[in-house]
Amino acid sequence: MIAPAAHEAPTGFAIRRIVVAADSSAQGQAVLEAAANLGARLHAEVEGVFVEDIDLVNLAALPLGREVHLISGVARALDTDTLEIQFRAEASQARRALKLLTDRARVTSSFRVVRGRVDAEIMMAAGGGDLLVIGIYSRAVGPRSRPGSMALAAARAGPRSVLLLRAGARVTGRVLVAFDGSEGAKKALDAGARLTGDTVDGLSVLLTADTPSRADELQAQVRAALSPWSISPKFLRTPRLDLDDMCRLSHDAGAEILVLDAGHPVLADDAHGRLLEQISCPVLLVR
Repeated sequence: MIAPAAHEAPTGFAIRRIVVAADSSAQGQAVLEAAANLGARLHAEVEGVFVEDIDLVNLAALPLGREVHLISGVARALDTDTLEIQFRAEASQARRALKLLTDRARVTSSFRVVRGRVDAEIMMAAGGGDLLVIGIYSRAVGPRSRPGSMALAAARAGPRSVLLLRAGARVTGRVLVAFDGSEGAKKALDAGARLTGDTVDGLSVLLTADTPSRADELQAQVRAALSPWSISPKFLRTPRLDLDDMCRLSHDAGAEILVLDAGHPVLADDAHGRLLEQISCPVLLVR
């Protein structure tokens, strides 16, 4: 299947540069792999950004600075020399991993190291691309994993579309797009079609309509929008949709990527954190 050229997309969802937050964690590896795979699928270049956390630098400069190993729980003195060595080692590992993955995918890539507050630096870097790829969780551990501050910031008010995922997640399976006929939903549908790629039956579309006639109208809109692709979507219908419905229906549909307009009503009242806690698959928020 040959997808339309980027300039032919009426909604303007064209991805030419993917920015990925790079680190050496297990989740970071999954994020790099997803970015490389998407770069190949969307014919986009990938830029890895590793942030040397200025807050850690400032902590290391204090005489009582300590670091705690995430696995053993053992605390030890944190000094600037040790921290600089750790930064270089992690950045080098992430750089090599990205190069290996993008070379394998035949994708052009670059890598840079910056120093500053992690969330702010990643958001700034995202502004220079078309899509940000990050992990849902921070590297902190505790009795319950919660979305990290960077994921929440990108979901709530990121400058570009953002793909949020966890370790082990794939971005090559069935795509589910929430569609209500809005302009944002149309852009999300275009994004879902591009992610579906050559998988003819790999797209499901969740229609929100309060009457059967409105659902029929939305279904006709989807079919018309997908006419340039050889895609046979599966349709799901619901008269109403809240966040719990969204997560349940995504799971029931076997979705491996949920594509959602970043302005979708289910995200009203700052529900982004609840979505990232409850959803069982990666989420692409389209802007």
